[in-house]
Amino acid sequence: MRRTGYYIKPRKRERTEAAFHARISMNLLGDRDKMPVTEVPVESVRDLIRIIYISIYSGNRSNHYEICRSGKQVEMQGYSLPYFDIVKKR
Repeated sequence: MRRTGYYIKPRKRERTEAAFHARISMNLLGDRDKMPVTEVPVESVRDLIRIIYISIYSGNRSNHYEICRSGKQVEMQGYSLPYFDIVKKR
């Protein structure tokens, strides 16, 4: 964090990371408690990268979601990805 006067302003990376995780829990999951990775809308390679970010950052305690890995692989748009369920934390 950068200190500017009396207000501590979060860095851009911290804001975007928080926004990313909020988008996952609010927009992607919505009212659902659980969602398989195969139901995540994939329209471009950028969406596949978001799925990878979901998997990488799932261990972060501040997230509102976690993932349950199954050990299986799934193919999405020609890419092989690990299969997991995105679960909303309670």
